[in-house]
Amino acid sequence: MSKTQKVAYIIGPDGRYIDRDSLPTQAYKRWSLNNKANIVFAIEAGLITPKHACHKYEVTRSQLKDWYQRIEYQYGDKGRVIGIHNEAYNRNIVKGKTA
Repeated sequence: MSKTQKVAYIIGPDGRYIDRDSLPTQAYKRWSLNNKANIVFAIEAGLITPKHACHKYEVTRSQLKDWYQRIEYQYGDKGRVIGIHNEAYNRNIVKGKTA
């Protein structure tokens, strides 16, 4: 998928439809695994960018990377798909690119 291509909604890890309006509106003090998964899936599908997620949810790139790893572990096959994308994302984090 092109970085410039926008998606209207995605199917989250629990099978529910997620659009930009159904994502958390602010940062939480404690993030549930489901909310982390929704954010990670939204990033992977192009619904939001990693940079936007870090800013909006007040998390660091390192925290977001940890979310990716946890989701990959927790969701098995779905997580493995994320794991493939995660390798490219990790390379971009090292280079400081999170667009």
